[in-house]
Amino acid sequence: MVSTRLYPIPLSLFLCLAIVLGAVPLGLAGAAEPAVDEWPQFGGPTRDFRISGELAEFSSDGPREIWRRQLGEGYSSVAVADGVLYTMLRDGGDELIVALDADSGTTLWEHRYAEPVPEWVLVNQGTGPHSTPLILSDRLFVVGVRGAFFCLDRASGKVLWRRELVDELGGTRDDRGYASSPLAFEGLVIVPVGGEGRALVAFTQSDGVEVWRSGDFEAAPASPALIELDGQTQLVAFVSEAVAGFIPRSGELLWQHPHEGKGNRHINTPLWCGAGRLFVTSSWGGGSRLLQLERSGSSTEVDELWFTNEVRVAFSNVVRRGDLLFGSSGETTAPLAAVEIATGEVVWRDRSFGRANLVEAGGRTLLFDEHGVLALVTLSRDGLEVHSQKKIVDELVRTPPTVVGSRVYIRTRTQLVALDLSAD
Repeated sequence: MVSTRLYPIPLSLFLCLAIVLGAVPLGLAGAAEPAVDEWPQFGGPTRDFRISGELAEFSSDGPREIWRRQLGEGYSSVAVADGVLYTMLRDGGDELIVALDADSGTTLWEHRYAEPVPEWVLVNQGTGPHSTPLILSDRLFVVGVRGAFFCLDRASGKVLWRRELVDELGGTRDDRGYASSPLAFEGLVIVPVGGEGRALVAFTQSDGVEVWRSGDFEAAPASPALIELDGQTQLVAFVSEAVAGFIPRSGELLWQHPHEGKGNRHINTPLWCGAGRLFVTSSWGGGSRLLQLERSGSSTEVDELWFTNEVRVAFSNVVRRGDLLFGSSGETTAPLAAVEIATGEVVWRDRSFGRANLVEAGGRTLLFDEHGVLALVTLSRDGLEVHSQKKIVDELVRTPPTVVGSRVYIRTRTQLVALDLSAD
């Protein structure tokens, strides 16, 4: 069964969409600077969980709850644009792509398609879907747990094109299912696929035609990112047993560096630290590395500055503040750790919270841990300073929060909560 159901759209939202989409023809390049009230992809506007502006402290009663609703199974985080939320979920043997009104949580449209959980997927940690939607102008790009890759009309949910990353292209059958989130570059949308000659594949945003495929690596769950190295844009991707760099326009493989450990435990997006330095981390045998990248003519040289198994970040993310990295290090017991970028030395550890996802906002950090506790903190060389905190949900949480203006959207495996962090 495949269906797209369109729900009545509030007049105010319809007018907003009409004005934005009609008066500002952004096209499909995906290179335009996103508005401050958007979270258009995995990791936010710049794909590194960093936003501009400051977040207000909240009282012991917690931030104001705007709404809360049940949502089907899934780890897909929330993308936001023009007052509409987009995410994915599972309902029995079907996967759904949904658009929700940001003010009320009301469903605006849903696209449902039959997608039983593949027999090769382990479900002890959930059935997925895992990937986060990508918003590009009037289009939405999403990938299901079996690798069904969709381009939809953002206003209606109508399917514009569809490709199958596993069944059609022979991609990696990861035992947790497909998890990487799509990446835009100019007129392309790029996704990890996995396999000989197809570690990454690029499609045209307009019609889904394959433009290039490259790399002899199996895919990992991590989402790729773009970096700027000495004036050259490179696509960096965590793949099975390695991290690699590509030219995003052509797919040419520029460099690769080994990173051992089970490939499907490579969940974190490589983090660009500036000055040619790239940080990669994974758990269950992976550890952490800092790589120094330098361009030499048309090639890129890679030097490993340090490796440590003292820092191992699993499903949560890592953020950079100045000359330090912060993340929850460990497989089960995972204290928040501060790590010196230059040396890999652990400066401090703090066990106040469970494994946590982090969003950098001005001088402070929004922390949301796996036990459902939301906190506003300051991270520095001196340690962790907690300004305010509140338990928001009782479920186990693995999905990073989405922050748009003063609003925070919290996704658990079965529900979605909208909060207002404004001082008022």
